[in-house]
Formats: sequence, C-alpha cells, structure tokens
Amino acid sequence: MTSRLPFDALRTFAEIARGLSAAEAAGRLNVSPGAVSQRIAALEAHLGDRLVERRGRHLVPTSVGLALFERVRPHLEAVEAALTADRAEPVMRLHATPAFADAWLMPRLAALVALVAPRPLELVTAATPFERTRRWTAADIAIRYGGRFSEELAATPLVAAQIALVAADGPAGGDPAAHLRERPLICQTGLDEWPAWLERFGVPAAAVRWGPRVSDDAASLRAAELGHGIASVRACTVGERARLRVLARRPAPGNATYHLVTRRADLASPPIRRLHAWAGAPG
Repeated sequence: MTSRLPFDALRTFAEIARGLSAAEAAGRLNVSPGAVSQRIAALEAHLGDRLVERRGRHLVPTSVGLALFERVRPHLEAVEAALTADRAEPVMRLHATPAFADAWLMPRLAALVALVAPRPLELVTAATPFERTRRWTAADIAIRYGGRFSEELAATPLVAAQIALVAADGPAGGDPAAHLRERPLICQTGLDEWPAWLERFGVPAAAVRWGPRVSDDAASLRAAELGHGIASVRACTVGERARLRVLARRPAPGNATYHLVTRRADLASPPIRRLHAWAGAPG
C-alpha cells in the first residue's frame, strides 16, 4: 500500500460502483475514459486488491470492491453534499418501457415529478432494462414487469395483473372467437399467451393464422392499430387508443404485473418513500 490515499481515484471508483459506465464516469468527473481506468488502477495498487472487473464493455465492482463502496459511500456522500449544498439537486431517473410510459406514466408524470421534488426527474424509456448492463444506483427508479424480484429490491404493484386481447375495429365486431379465427395473431417474444386465449374461446390452433412477430408491447399495439392482426398485451399498456378495441381481459400468469422498483437500501430517502406510498395507495 502506498502512503498517500488517491482521493480522486476513490471518487472515480465510486462512480463505477454506482453503476455508471467508464464513459459516463469520465463525463461526470470531467476527465478522459483513459483517466478513469488509470485512477482505478491506482486505487487497486494502493489497497492491494482487485476492485473492478470487465464484463464485456462494462466495468463492474468485484465483491471486494462492493464491500469497499458500502463502507466509504456514506462518507463520500457527506463530502459531496457539503461541496454541492448550494447547487442543484441530483437528477433521479425513472426507467420504463415505451408502451407503459406512453399509456400509463405520461398522464401521471406531473404527480411523479411532485413526489420526488426538489430533485429533478428524468423519464428514460427503453425496451431493454438498464440492469442488464449495469448495477442499480440510488438515482434509479424503475417500472418493471414481474411477480417476484430480488431481495435487494423494493417492489410495489402499480396496476392490476391483467392481459388484454386487442384489435382494430373490423367486420368481426366484438366477438373474440371470430377475431381469433379471421385475423392473424401477432406474436410477441416472451409473452406467449395464445394457447390460453384459444382454449378460453374454444378455437383450435389449426383454425388460426399467425401474423408478424414483434419484440414488445409497443410494437404489438402499433401492429394491431394498423390492422396487421390481433394482439395479446399487458392491459395497462393499451391506454386511449381510439382505433383499438379491447375484446377480452384475463388475469396475467403468476399474477405478474408492473411494479415500482427501487433499491431496498434507498428506502430511507424521502422521495423514494413517497413514491412507494403513492404506488401502494388504493386507486
């Protein structure tokens, strides 16, 4: 261990441990990505331990690195708070899929902004969850679909656990069985609801036609709107789409639904507590 603690290196490591990429950490610290790697290497040399490892294009903390971060995080945050007391509050990022954001979040966005005030709220929409490539941070709030979540996460259900059958208006009217027989069925990766729908309405698989295959609810809804077939989607993503008719609803498998999700360790934060209380309130 060298005699002098490289404090800049510790700050740089903390940004990586909070889930930022090397490029994002470099931008926040106003240094080059190369300097990020050099600072972390200097900290590892100082401590004599490996603190990060590379997974693909990303740097992630090792178990030793995570333990170090948990010990020093309160002290770093206290220093940062003291240095930024007169500056703007840090941004909180709300992550959601495009379909859910469009149909459910947008009408409630003003309420969410008020709940996290005085911190600014940034809505980030993406079909791929950010946690597939980086770790959660204290600034992350997410809307995630599922029935169970890891113990380190706090999850509060937002909407009823329902799947909806939707189609554009057409000659089949409101008869779901007629729609299933007359229109192509839009297939969505990871949401194979068609066997259950066919069984419910007594339609044999041999009597249906298969339509386009898409990756998410947003594409399924748009394909149904444009008349490419009938779609099975999470009911809360339908929203106010004038050209679509909801033909039927049923409970989602495993009672899965959309949840407000944050790190459990961040429940002490007033904005996070307010968000979970709001999500869990009746109506």
